[in-house]
Amino acid sequence: MKRMMVILLFLLAACSNNSNEWMITKEPESTLPQQTTENEEKPERESPVESREIEFVLDDETIMLNPDNITILKSFLETATNREQAIDSMKLEKLTLEKLYLLAFNCKNETCSYLLLDRNEPNRSLLLDDMVTVKEVLPSTEKTKLLFLFENDHKNTWKILQLDQWGNTQFVLEEPLPEKEAEDLHIISGNWIDDTTVHIEYQLEADSTIYEGHLIENTESLFDLES
Repeated sequence: MKRMMVILLFLLAACSNNSNEWMITKEPESTLPQQTTENEEKPERESPVESREIEFVLDDETIMLNPDNITILKSFLETATNREQAIDSMKLEKLTLEKLYLLAFNCKNETCSYLLLDRNEPNRSLLLDDMVTVKEVLPSTEKTKLLFLFENDHKNTWKILQLDQWGNTQFVLEEPLPEKEAEDLHIISGNWIDDTTVHIEYQLEADSTIYEGHLIENTESLFDLES
C-alpha cells in the first residue's frame, strides 16, 4: 500500500516575498502527542482558525490547495453564490507528466474552466481555457510539449503548450488551407509523430468529411508567454 503524501500547493503573488517556491511538498507531521516535564510550560493553544484549504484525494496522494494564494481561484470563490457548492464541483487530475496537475473549476453543463498546475521548479500555473470540455491531453514524444483538445459548443478547439517556455507555441497545417477554412479547423483526434509533428484527423465547419493531415511547429513564431 502506497504511503500517502500531503502536498501543499502555494501559488504566491508576484509582489509577495522573494521565494520562487510556490508549491511545497511536505511529509505528514507526527500525530504523537508531545511530552512535557513538570517544569516545562505547556505551549498556549492557538485560537482555532477556519481552514481555507481545499482537499483533493487522488489515488496515491492527498493534495491540499490554498485558493487564497491563487488569484484566479480566490476571485472565483469570492464571487461564487455558494462557496461550498463551487468547491464541490472542482476536480483535480494528475497528468501523465511528472508533477503536472489539471484543475477544473467553474463547471456548468459539463463545461469548466481549466488551470494547469506545475510542482516542478520553478512552480507555475496557467489558465488554459474557459467553459470548455477537455477531450484529451497528449504529451509529445520528448515530453516537452502538451497538446490539449477541447470541445466547446459542439466545436473542437486545440492548444499546444511549450513546457520549458510555459506558453503557447504555434503549430500550422503542413498543407495550408485557405484562410477562411483554416479558421474553421476542428481537430477530432491527434497523435504525436515526433516532438515537432502531430498527425491529426480533422473536420471543417461546413463539411462533415473527416480529413487527415499533419500539424508542424512554426519555428519562426514567437511564444505566447503567460505569467
